[in-house]
Amino acid sequence: MMPSQRKVVATHAIEIDLAHELGLRLKQSYEFFSKQVGGYDNLGFTKQDHKNYLRTKRQRDMEHGEAASLGRYFSRQLKENPSYYFTTQLDCEELITNIFWADARMIIDYSHFGDVITFDTTYSTNRDARPLGVFLGLNHHKETAVFGGALLYNETIESFNVEKYLGHLLKNESQFNDDFLACIYEYDGEDKFLIAWDEMLDKYDVHENKWLIDLFKLKEK
Repeated sequence: MMPSQRKVVATHAIEIDLAHELGLRLKQSYEFFSKQVGGYDNLGFTKQDHKNYLRTKRQRDMEHGEAASLGRYFSRQLKENPSYYFTTQLDCEELITNIFWADARMIIDYSHFGDVITFDTTYSTNRDARPLGVFLGLNHHKETAVFGGALLYNETIESFNVEKYLGHLLKNESQFNDDFLACIYEYDGEDKFLIAWDEMLDKYDVHENKWLIDLFKLKEK
């Protein structure tokens, strides 16, 4: 297992590619390969070698792929207008999960009309069936204003915020999600909302949950 002796051979490379395409995480696929050959020492490469191979493959694939084209496009936009903004979100294996962008007009509209925002993923998909997410609002003429766009390479619940901070409640308290969504959508009057919110905090003992506290501070929006 000395560095000079470690190598991802062609047969393993094919299996790594296949496992990755099937959605297996790096840890899962590495453990699977080691069991096939009777242990890690017989595999001939480490988990880091495995990760480096995937990273190199991703870089090769991106050279002429969709993500690279988007990157070049965003870079051109940024040169033409420094206010242009884009960012990519990576997962723990350093693979792209989501891409977000907003041009100067979107940023200005958000500063004026961003009190209420909806995130719509039902509009369209790209050629690889990646959902196009659009951040929307209304301007002073009640016309639709676009605040930003996103291509979603990862649509799992974990890629949105609530699961990260309230996952234990969503899994263990089946009614919590209904009560939480009711607070967001069902109460027109402020008094009714405040009563429902307090009842939810009491019912699930989440008065000290920082994410809910921060969310409540933004309730006027």
